[in-house]
Amino acid sequence: MLILTLIIISLANFSIKKSNDSVLKQRAINTRDPSICDNIIGNTDKYLCYEYASDKLNNPELCKNINSESGKNICYKTIALHMRDIKVCDLVKSIDGYSREECYSNIANLLSNPKICDMITNSYSKELCLDYASR
Repeated sequence: MLILTLIIISLANFSIKKSNDSVLKQRAINTRDPSICDNIIGNTDKYLCYEYASDKLNNPELCKNINSESGKNICYKTIALHMRDIKVCDLVKSIDGYSREECYSNIANLLSNPKICDMITNSYSKELCLDYASR
C-alpha cells in the first residue's frame, strides 16, 4: 500500500510540474519574454519555449539556449524560414537530417530564388534545389 501511495504522489508531482511548464511556456510566448523559459523544468517544454519565443522575436540567438544540437538546428531552420534569411542557415550544423544545405534549399524554394542553391555542395541536393526554386 505504501508503494502505491508513493507512486500516486510521484505521478501527481510530475503532473503539477508538467502543468507549470506549460503555463510558463505560454507566458513566455505571450509576454515575448524568453527569460521565462529558464524556469521550465522539462527539457521538451524548455526546448519548445525557446523555439517559439525565438521565432516570435526573430532572434536566432535564443536557439543557443536549447541543449540538443538537433533542437538548435530545428530552431535555426524555423527562424531562417520565418525571416527568409539564409544567414541564419549558416548557424545550422549538419546532423540529424537538418543540414545547412536543407535550410538553403528550403529558403531558395520559398523565395523562388535558384541562386541560393549555389550555396549547396551536394550535387544531387543542388539539382533538387534548382528544380524546386525555379518553378
